[in-house]
Amino acid sequence: MSNSIISAFKKIRADNKLTQAKFAEKLGFSAGHIGTVEQGRSKPSYELMEKIIELYDFDANLFFRDTSKPISVDKAKVMQSVINKMQDTYSQFSSEFDLIIREAEVPDVFSDE
Repeated sequence: MSNSIISAFKKIRADNKLTQAKFAEKLGFSAGHIGTVEQGRSKPSYELMEKIIELYDFDANLFFRDTSKPISVDKAKVMQSVINKMQDTYSQFSSEFDLIIREAEVPDVFSDE
């Protein structure tokens, strides 16, 4: 398993001053499972990573970042700019899609009447 995922787990737990047991309890998983993830013997499930992101407002990108290669400030700014543009594009697309759906005429075969 990636060292970045192991590091991310340990960082979250340490930042919140939690034992593996307390961390596991908050996440709804067993302490043994958290231990095996931190030791690199098992991979965290999508559900586990999602709960961590939601509960601890954790940047999901940190799960996948290669911690052995630090990111320069310039590279981080470029990456953040790209992320912001992607979010803006998604928001615009989502708004336009909602408008299209609201204005669409539904054929009679789909109506409940």
